[in-house]
Amino acid sequence: MVQLALTTTKGNAGTRHFPFTGFLGLTSLRVEGVVRTRFDEDLKPIQAKAVTVSVRAYEARQTRLGGTHTRLLVDYTQTLWRKPDGQPFAELGEFESPFRITLPKRVAGFSTANYQDYKTYWRVEAVLEHIPIPSVGSKILKQFDLLFIRYDIPPPLPPPSPPQSSPLAPPPSGTSLTLSYATNKPRAPVLHYNLSTPPYPIGPSDLLFTSVFVRPLDPSVLIRSASLLVERRIDLHD
Repeated sequence: MVQLALTTTKGNAGTRHFPFTGFLGLTSLRVEGVVRTRFDEDLKPIQAKAVTVSVRAYEARQTRLGGTHTRLLVDYTQTLWRKPDGQPFAELGEFESPFRITLPKRVAGFSTANYQDYKTYWRVEAVLEHIPIPSVGSKILKQFDLLFIRYDIPPPLPPPSPPQSSPLAPPPSGTSLTLSYATNKPRAPVLHYNLSTPPYPIGPSDLLFTSVFVRPLDPSVLIRSASLLVERRIDLHD
């Protein structure tokens, strides 16, 4: 029988997460490494069908009965070795193949997240499909987690209802996405405000250029301060 190994291009890093380049939703993603098979102590080849490597995204949630329901969201698979056509299996001994899987910028899938009853995760998986063996099965699997975080722009907010008063002054130049709102809290002065945001994704360590323009409906109301809070949220749809 043979052993299966999945390593990085510079050898096994020995860490929990497999290395990659790029940012999910912001740029293309590239995952590359090496898949190897080596003889076991008996030095015998194995009757195999295929050797594949995949980058996949999953979501898993706990069921009411205590089990786990897992769903495949994204699957990019490369076949590194396959038996000849017309044969159910073929001998496979020592084998080595580098791989590179590139995910497009607009690939689906969520950020890696782990909650008590729900999680989403990405993995790189190497699979050797072989002839069924008692107490072993028909596959050998090696896998590593991929720590992907999304950075793309969320869907735009619905347009607000037009205010009853005259329109606001135009926002400062340099921004192309402006959201106009009006407060409606009871017993509070009505405030009209514009929030301008950049039209492009914001990546790690990038500066966020934005501005807030506030005007009270009542001219006698004075604005002492205004603050802006940036949050990252995950919407879970059952």
